[in-house]
Amino acid sequence: MGYSLQDLQNKPKTAEQFVKQLQESIRELRTSYDGLIDRFENYFIREVLGFKSSFPDYRVEITKRFKGLKTHLLLPHQKTFYSRIQSELDDHKLWLSSVAQSSVGKALSSITDEDEVLLYEKIKDIIYELDNLSEISKENVNEEAEEVLKLEITSFVKGLNKNMLRIPKGKAKEVNAQILKIRTNLGKDKKMNIAALTKLLQELLQND
Repeated sequence: MGYSLQDLQNKPKTAEQFVKQLQESIRELRTSYDGLIDRFENYFIREVLGFKSSFPDYRVEITKRFKGLKTHLLLPHQKTFYSRIQSELDDHKLWLSSVAQSSVGKALSSITDEDEVLLYEKIKDIIYELDNLSEISKENVNEEAEEVLKLEITSFVKGLNKNMLRIPKGKAKEVNAQILKIRTNLGKDKKMNIAALTKLLQELLQND
């Protein structure tokens, strides 16, 4: 804390200042976890729900939001997150910490400042994934006969282009052959490849 034992022993005013600073630091440590909980909870309510709510109401709302999701088709990290938000924990701190742990692999009591920023990004991404999968789940899909993809491309010039694509599994060979043709014409610059493919997708979606 920037003090030496010699200063504390020989300078009473410095010792008093040290005690005050130590007490303030202890108070800050005691309230830091609650502050983190409040920030995460506020983020979850504001960015995920989009309307004011309190626990356990927002837990119920997020559960309803993904009620129709076809959970057996989820990826492992999606299943873990889904199971955490479905948890019926009665304590909001435990519930929020459980949700956080499924996102960044750490409980809220163990994360760093950098982890907190990552947590918000991870929550936003996985909620977006589940929202899209929920929309796909509403379609009458024959899982054994077809694959369903949702495409969304947004730009300032052309706005939002989106489409729900249903691909019969019987055409898998044709699709793979087309992928090979396209891949042979791609360059070594990954960013340029993505830009070119995105532009092409925009064009195809707009023509639809």
